[in-house]
Amino acid sequence: MAKIIALFIALVVECLFQCPEVSGGSEKERLVRDLTANYVASVEPDNAVLKFGLSFICSTYDRTSHLLITNAWEKMTWTDTRLSWSPEDYNGTEFIRLPSHLVWLPDMTLYNSMTPTVERLSTNVVVGHDGSMIWVPPTIYRTLCDEDEDGSGLNCQFRIGSWTYDADILRLEEASVEETSYLSTCPLSLESANASVHTTHYACCKEPYSHAEINARFKLQK
Repeated sequence: MAKIIALFIALVVECLFQCPEVSGGSEKERLVRDLTANYVASVEPDNAVLKFGLSFICSTYDRTSHLLITNAWEKMTWTDTRLSWSPEDYNGTEFIRLPSHLVWLPDMTLYNSMTPTVERLSTNVVVGHDGSMIWVPPTIYRTLCDEDEDGSGLNCQFRIGSWTYDADILRLEEASVEETSYLSTCPLSLESANASVHTTHYACCKEPYSHAEINARFKLQK
């Protein structure tokens, strides 16, 4: 019995130095565990720079209330180096997809919304090995528009920016708009749209705040 025990111990010691490492799950599962083990999603990344884009999908308008309801896709890109890795360490994995609640997200808000909150679908965030983040959530905006006197069209504005992060913490570098995804079957026709970045100082705070300003022109059906 003593010889058997000694042989078993010898095999265990040899395996500690020579046996291949065995771990449960795939390389992507190991990567996600490694990335999120000490990650704090409530803390913003250092030197955060954001690019914001909006793709119009479909809009409807109520002539009585002047309320415009817009279905759109937001596109936000930024870098979070806390979520970076070397692909060669994880079987060449260059991208993963994480539920949005697991990572820090820019708190972009529609300033001129007619409802307290913006309806935004919690889609996955695509994370690149260099820490690049891409988030494209479908969203619904409710805003007021200026109607032409002859009732032929609408001029609408969307002001979208961070609710709590000033421009020194989260810098909005770029704003863009895309019209080609707009559905031809919608009640309103999207005639034109443009986007720009604006930085404002508010009476409450000494820090500057940046927001995207998107102007859209719609044609009304008579």
